[in-house]
Formats: sequence, structure tokens, C-alpha cells
Amino acid sequence: HGAYETSIEQATTDDPPDGAYFSRSGNELVAPVIEGDSSHTIALWGDSFAVQYAPRYEKLTKTVKDFPRVVVMTYGGCPPLPHVNRNGVSWDGSPWRCDLFFEKSLAQLKNPSVRTIVLAAAWEDWLFGLERFHSTNDPTHAPLNESGSARKAVMDDFEKTIAELEKSGKRVYIVLSAPFGD
Repeated sequence: HGAYETSIEQATTDDPPDGAYFSRSGNELVAPVIEGDSSHTIALWGDSFAVQYAPRYEKLTKTVKDFPRVVVMTYGGCPPLPHVNRNGVSWDGSPWRCDLFFEKSLAQLKNPSVRTIVLAAAWEDWLFGLERFHSTNDPTHAPLNESGSARKAVMDDFEKTIAELEKSGKRVYIVLSAPFGD
């Protein structure tokens, strides 16, 4: 094997840390931390897609002098979008709490030590799987693919959220999904 093949083989054994989870009470968001320079924090925020970047951050905190600490705020199955929840039961057997995840994450992102936010998600799940999600502002919980006004309101609120974070001095990066196909 060449260096490239060896590198790929080693990557298959990377064990990413778990993402954030809710405490036993179900109300507190607990986010794993990859220790680094505590004067600056990077927040990795998103769904399970975002967790794939955690091993790289872990390596950087160990190899780059003064690399910031990283808070891993991810909740598999939930896009980090305001006023959105997923229909059905989550992977942990409880109702989905996407909206609570968003609110709790946003509160942690306002911490002054968080200077950089990396937002990553399986955006195609959101864009092409709208029937699985509903707006929490809609009392009927109609799927977002059936409500153009609710979908627009979610995207408008998402844009406002990013603008507010940037206005508060945070650097926000939105990572697009990897290509996929049939």
C-alpha cells in the first residue's frame, strides 16, 4: 500500500465522539468537549453529519499549538434549524427534541468564549425529506413539504439567527453536505 491507501485505511478506524445528548431529566443539553486552548472555543453544531469532523478537531487540538477547544453540539437526525421538529420517535426511544436542541445549543453559542461556529448537517435530508419535519409554530404539525409559508418562516428565522450570531462577533461557517446520488 502507498501512503494514500494507508491513510484511508486508518480513517476507517476513526471513532468519532458521541454528539450532544440530553440529561436524564431531558431538559439539559450535555455537549462533549475536545480540550484545547480554553480562551477560544469552536462550536461544532449540527446533526450526526457534523460529528464526522470531530476526529479531525481532536487531532488538531493535540498537534497544533494553542488550537481552540471544541464543543461538539450535535443531535443525530435533527437539522440545526429554528422551530423545527421531526415527526415520530428518535433513535433513543423518546420523542424528537430538535426544537429543544436548537434552543439549548443557541444558548451555549452565546457564551463569549465561543468565537467560531461550524454549522454542518445533512442538508439534503432537510431539503428533500421535508415530510419528516414540521414547524413547532404550526399547531397542526403539518409536514413542512405541505406548508410553503412554514418552510419560508423557518428559513427566514435561520437567516436571522446566523445574522445575530455574526453581529455578536462570532464567525459562522456553514459546511455543505457531501455529494450523494442514486
